[in-house]
Amino acid sequence: MDLSDFAARQPALEPERFFAGELEGWGLEFGPLGGIGRRLQVTASGRFDEATQTLNLEETYRFDDGHVDRLEWRIRKLADRRYEVKRRDAIPGGFLQEHVLHGTAPDGSTVAMPACIVAKVADGRITRMHEYLDPVGVRALSA
Repeated sequence: MDLSDFAARQPALEPERFFAGELEGWGLEFGPLGGIGRRLQVTASGRFDEATQTLNLEETYRFDDGHVDRLEWRIRKLADRRYEVKRRDAIPGGFLQEHVLHGTAPDGSTVAMPACIVAKVADGRITRMHEYLDPVGVRALSA
């Protein structure tokens, strides 16, 4: 499988549109030793700023034990975004992928950020995914 196989698929995922507005979801948190930990509800509010090409996303996680977490994301849109897959290997229960995210930042600078995904797959669907980003690249996008 190659990511380019999906290039013509519709609708295209455009995070600045998908996460704009009010969102709501529910889920389960896995415990530190496996198994189901807590149930959660998440509400999110997203706004895309055209002038800065930035998605502003605020999330609130409410857990069934009363704990509440709040996250704020600022995600800049990259022009000419593409992924260069360096490696994709099957691992027990899923896959590992190393890639480089390429694009042009809103200030015109070139971005090339290495990243790694470790995913679990069941019944042909991704059930859990962890993405690891190069901190130098993250800082460049946060500047």
